[in-house]
Amino acid sequence: MPRLTPPTRNDIKHTDRDLFDEMQAAMGQHESGVAFTQADGALLGPFVALLRFPQFGRPAWQFTKLFMGAHTLPNAVREIAILAVGSRLDARFELYSHQTLAKAAGLSDRQVAALAAGERPDGLLEPQETAWLVARRLVDGGQLPETTYQAALKAFGPDGTAELIYLIGSYLVMAVLINGYGLTEPDTT
Repeated sequence: MPRLTPPTRNDIKHTDRDLFDEMQAAMGQHESGVAFTQADGALLGPFVALLRFPQFGRPAWQFTKLFMGAHTLPNAVREIAILAVGSRLDARFELYSHQTLAKAAGLSDRQVAALAAGERPDGLLEPQETAWLVARRLVDGGQLPETTYQAALKAFGPDGTAELIYLIGSYLVMAVLINGYGLTEPDTT
């Protein structure tokens, strides 16, 4: 059960409504069929925590936004890494939203189901496999093995590898917020 109520714009202090508006606009750009808002306009998922505690949420949102605009990693690679994080931490909203986005990025239903179950999917391309390995190793804890880091450099270059590692870190933060506040997928029944 969620520990925080999803805020509408009117629930937010006037000084923080710009943050709400920015998040709502960014989430409105997704044409994926993922419900990021309730019928009353309240934002869902980790956005609830970001908005309820804007002193922490505003800087976390700035960091998160870095991965929403221009990026060098292919969408399928990004979604594989995100689902590896979400499945390992059982972050329900992260899994709900990114399974849909992974399918939109070209991953098969079987691959998405394996990722959501925390398994390595069959049929990944080499860069996709590398992203899964990097994400799983970092989420499981410990230093990234040199061979895995070198594989990431080969697949993505230094900037792409940095983007992947920071992306994983960003979604670890979102998963902790989702789990800490019991933020689950929306009831679509």
